[in-house]
Amino acid sequence: MLDNVRLRLGTGDAEGQQDLQIYHDGSNSYIDETGTGDLFIKSSNDIYLQGANNEFMAEFSENGSVDLYHNGNKKFATTSSGVEVTGVLDVNSGTTDTAANFTSSDASVAVNFVASDNSMQIATSGTDGLLKNNGAGSLRFFNNGSERVRIDSSGNLGIGTSSPSNNLHIKSSGNAELVLERDSGAEILLQAQAAAGVIGTQTNNHLDLKTNSNTRIRIENNG
Repeated sequence: MLDNVRLRLGTGDAEGQQDLQIYHDGSNSYIDETGTGDLFIKSSNDIYLQGANNEFMAEFSENGSVDLYHNGNKKFATTSSGVEVTGVLDVNSGTTDTAANFTSSDASVAVNFVASDNSMQIATSGTDGLLKNNGAGSLRFFNNGSERVRIDSSGNLGIGTSSPSNNLHIKSSGNAELVLERDSGAEILLQAQAAAGVIGTQTNNHLDLKTNSNTRIRIENNG
């Protein structure tokens, strides 16, 4: 059949009224289904889409996976439990705030990150939210391009330090400070200076020193 000569299938005598047309227009080839119903492509085994050099583009397996290829390499495959993506998954939500949703009908749902030497998990468990590092290293939090908080494998929490030596370890290039404040109440400051350690109130309140829940020493707000 020559260019622009169409194989027409289906009812209708006038040009363009047939349900299915197959043709080449001189530049491109077409399978054109414009009539009643849908277009079905069937095979007793698998269906392949290939390029001119037999490069795989897509593979559809009966009772099996659907595989999509890029430059001959499989990048996307369906499985009995979901899908597998090989390579980088780039999700762009445009102007929508939510880029991805992970939903489970179970009481828990998890997203796992698995590397060659470690794995971590973001998950829910009942009404709890979980952030889990499954390796023997630290869980590190970054902001503005720098590490700000670290929880080491012993459970020590470090702020401003990569090697916390106690349950809570705060370090700073200036004065390291810890402030405890009650809403509309007292504010207590613990401060490490270059040549001194400071404990006191930053509000107009007295400071009590206690043992066994009893006040032993009180420093009034006027000294």
